[in-house]
Amino acid sequence: MDEGQPILGVDGHTELSLRGIRDTFNPTEALWDRQLRAGVWAPTLGTESITSTLICLIGVDRWDAAAWPSLGATPAAALRAARERLAGTPYPGGLGLLVWANALYGDADLEQLLRETGLDLGDRRTFSAGLTSMEASWLLSGLLHEYSRRPATGTRDFVDAVLTDVHQRLDAAGSGLMPHATTRAPLGHRVRRHVANFADQIYALQALSFASMTIDSAGSYTRARTLGTRLLELQGPLGQWWWQYDSRTGATADRYPVYSVHQHAMAPMALLAYSAAARERGDDPGIADPILLSAGWEERNELGLSLVEPGRTIWRSVEIEAGRLGRTARHARVLVGRGAGEPTDRLPALVLNRETRPYEWAWHLYAQAILTGRERSLHLV
Repeated sequence: MDEGQPILGVDGHTELSLRGIRDTFNPTEALWDRQLRAGVWAPTLGTESITSTLICLIGVDRWDAAAWPSLGATPAAALRAARERLAGTPYPGGLGLLVWANALYGDADLEQLLRETGLDLGDRRTFSAGLTSMEASWLLSGLLHEYSRRPATGTRDFVDAVLTDVHQRLDAAGSGLMPHATTRAPLGHRVRRHVANFADQIYALQALSFASMTIDSAGSYTRARTLGTRLLELQGPLGQWWWQYDSRTGATADRYPVYSVHQHAMAPMALLAYSAAARERGDDPGIADPILLSAGWEERNELGLSLVEPGRTIWRSVEIEAGRLGRTARHARVLVGRGAGEPTDRLPALVLNRETRPYEWAWHLYAQAILTGRERSLHLV
């Protein structure tokens, strides 16, 4: 696939996504802090308002920065609100998304931004080791965007430290997949460090691909190829990207839920970054068919129904019909290595999760911008 050439047959729902972003913005707080839950509007929970706000800033800018007036949001105000919310929580894991969004919209350089967050970074050479692989990958991607915008020795030192951490995670697992966390992570992440979710994998693939292109890191490309190859091997027959993986074995640990945002946005955007890095080295990872299959799952899935509700949303996931006790027992089996990756010809009872969070619409715009060859401005891909 040539650079900028769209993958034909991947039809976006960009108007739906723009509408969702407009409807979930809270102008009083200057944050995206509303979502659909059980089919009705409700507040976001936990740190979702931080991450969704920052991803909305990234996703809309990648699609078309001229769209902001119609969405009722001012990027500078939303960036400031997210920074203040992150500092007040605090949430170190969200730092990477903040750095990324600031590289697109902020006036502050990295050192000023870090001071304004009020976060205790400790030793920057080891800071990322306490984050999940998803969060460490966000940090690497954000720093690479900042370094591309404004090269500085301090930024490059931080990039190299986080890059070393991400490399070591994949190398230590030795299975071709990322772990969920390192042995230096908080206990809740450390006890399940070998059970990694799809976000740990796909954001790492994206970040390694960015590093390959931005700082010409051959080691990053080699690892992106290792990770990308394994993920493509594990893609389901209907294009599914499964939920949890065992980083010790390189196998799927738990298939469900299957999330629509993985199918229509996160997998395509990371695979496209991987493909761009591969082209620079004369490789072709063959991502067009997997992306088509991935996006097609929204209409051709286990439930036999469309996850797209016209004029409203793309519903969040297909999940196993089980109560809280059933989900807890299932998770416990996965943690002890007994697995819950049922053969696809013996599926459990599945249901539709009628939820959508703001970041899902934003990553959809981001992926569609790359798929359709829109001008990338300050974005690396």
